[in-house]
Amino acid sequence: MQAIFPEKIYKVNPANATWNVFVAQTTSTPNGILYDHSQNRLVCVTWGANAKILGIALADSSVSILKTTTLSNIDGVARDGSGRWYVASWGANAVHRINPDFSGSPQQVLSGLSQPADIYYNLQTDTLAVPNAGNNTVVFAGFAPVSATSELAEMAVLKIFPNPAVDLVQVQLPATWRGEITNWHVIAANGQAYRVPLLQNENFRKTFSVRNLPAGVYQFIVNEGNRTARAAFSKF
Repeated sequence: MQAIFPEKIYKVNPANATWNVFVAQTTSTPNGILYDHSQNRLVCVTWGANAKILGIALADSSVSILKTTTLSNIDGVARDGSGRWYVASWGANAVHRINPDFSGSPQQVLSGLSQPADIYYNLQTDTLAVPNAGNNTVVFAGFAPVSATSELAEMAVLKIFPNPAVDLVQVQLPATWRGEITNWHVIAANGQAYRVPLLQNENFRKTFSVRNLPAGVYQFIVNEGNRTARAAFSKF
């Protein structure tokens, strides 16, 4: 998929070199686009003041606003292994990071850039590549894995069983967490994100269905406010 001015998104089939209009009108000038497998959608950042981040359903090409930012002229979007989003803004000449569910304010993580364009996050090395249209350079910025950051110190106490899993898993939250959770996702070893259904919501123990996940190794991540917890598990 490629965004093309003005305000349209085109779908290209490389197998036979054909194309068609996928979204006729986004209401905002689309720029960088990233595929979000867990929601079967495109995540599209836009140009202009108070730039919007759009969600575009692949099922019917409908457009929704995921977030309206205070940034201007966003020209690139990427995602790390914990599901957090990165956007490059010409207005700020910076890269900002946004929570997986688009809650909260964007956090500036890289500044002093020169018209940062389309960006890419290497999941194997936790490195963000940022081309700069203003001076024809590429900046590489390394980020510590989520489990190593101080604000996520509670990650080690998230528990999953049975592990390996086949059908259902129970996720035990940290002892300081109470009540319902609203934001969780599963990340495969290749960085692909999945959404698994919550079947039972007890106080500290939640039951999820993983029966539709392909066999492999995953990270289960829970975000609540400024707190994040994770645990690895295998699926047979």
